[in-house]
Amino acid sequence: MTQQPKNGERKSSRRLIFEEEPISKQELINQGESAAQMLNNPVYNLSHRSAVTAIQDEWMQTSPHEKEKREGLYQEMRALSRVSLVFMEMVNEATALSDEDLNQERSNELYQ
Repeated sequence: MTQQPKNGERKSSRRLIFEEEPISKQELINQGESAAQMLNNPVYNLSHRSAVTAIQDEWMQTSPHEKEKREGLYQEMRALSRVSLVFMEMVNEATALSDEDLNQERSNELYQ
């Protein structure tokens, strides 16, 4: 859900922080489109998979007494997942805003 600041600009209510000042709806949509491109980028996906595999391999090689090392690797894995989730949230927000615009346009057509 988004909040409506003054001057028709929108600030996302999601946990993501983009800027101090509210940004426009179109800027949120543009960011979401860029995030979708990133998520569909083969180089990004390859690097993400490679990092996950490297962390898993390192975790599997830890000794039972290396609890702190495993905890650190777990935190790395969570951080990697968080990056992808942020991109997905941006895409979802952009999709919702675009759908909102489309529904508004259809509504306007019906009442004309």
